[in-house]
Amino acid sequence: ALGQRVRNENKLKVRQPLAEAIVVVADDAQRRAIDQFSDAIREELNVRSLGFTQEPEKYVEFELVPNFRVLGPKLGKQVPACKKALSEADGSALYAEMEANQKVSVELPDGPIELTPDEVEVRLSAKQDFAAASGNGQVVVVDTRIDDDLRREGLAREVINRVQRARKAMNLPYETRIHVSWKAEGEVARAIEQYADRIAGETLASTFKPGDASGDTVEKTEVEGESLELGIRASV
Repeated sequence: ALGQRVRNENKLKVRQPLAEAIVVVADDAQRRAIDQFSDAIREELNVRSLGFTQEPEKYVEFELVPNFRVLGPKLGKQVPACKKALSEADGSALYAEMEANQKVSVELPDGPIELTPDEVEVRLSAKQDFAAASGNGQVVVVDTRIDDDLRREGLAREVINRVQRARKAMNLPYETRIHVSWKAEGEVARAIEQYADRIAGETLASTFKPGDASGDTVEKTEVEGESLELGIRASV
């Protein structure tokens, strides 16, 4: 859910593969507990790899701020001083202390106080080339860099989507095999050429060939602003 939130908040299209999602874990036991579901997580988030780290400061910066609703009755006039102390502290160090001990110690003019997770709000900002989200004590970081290969795989997934939509419009049974001719230019053409076997396999295309689009249905559409023509014929 956190990984999907990262995608939504940063407008990273669902069909665009990304290189890696990184889960912040407290220890090896937590890593093993999550890693057993790595295949499902990678598929759901459309990332090529799932990584783990116990050093979140490599990817994000943390800031702890008072939960005024909870701390107001507890600290009274000391709330502004608490806010100032938290803002001037090393956010990553405080986050690590909170994760390890379920509390942090903050020095105020009237003496030190201890704050628990429900008394502070953790805010984080990702460093360049990354995006992140946190919730319920979990942090997920996503590598947002998209190289040419990732971009072409994303375009290929869009082409698969267009073929599947055409199949649906033709009311073809799920298991029906088809013959596809296609016409495209630029990056879309290069993506199709690179991922032709995958596109054919996922769309049950017995043949998948470039050329003038012809068949029972000719679909004229666009992928990322570039024209694509698909000719689809059901196998007899």
